[in-house]
Amino acid sequence: MSAPALFTRLWNLLQQGGAGGLHIRLDSPARLVIESGWLWTTRTHTFDAARRVVLRGDRVLARFEQLHSVDVRALHDDSGHVSGYAIALHRGWFDNLHLGSTPDDAEASIVAARISTITGLKVLAL
Repeated sequence: MSAPALFTRLWNLLQQGGAGGLHIRLDSPARLVIESGWLWTTRTHTFDAARRVVLRGDRVLARFEQLHSVDVRALHDDSGHVSGYAIALHRGWFDNLHLGSTPDDAEASIVAARISTITGLKVLAL
């Protein structure tokens, strides 16, 4: 990562109030791009409505037809309190495609709803 790109990423994270979570980078009827992770380990998932696929980079991770639901799971800390929310695409028994997690319940809801809109999948709160 170049120095200007790193500075831009740091500045954006500071403005968002933290260094991590799930963020919608592009939202259109044809394409949804979600960035997840932390400062050094970000991942980008692209939902392509025309091709009906989920991509990470150029790699096809799943076709929409292979997916069953968008799962939103509460994460708990050692004391049992909710510390965040993880979003995954459910493909089958013990087969989930983890997209990322966020401490913000509103952010998790919005991302899950947008994924549901573009894929036609139901959202399950687990």
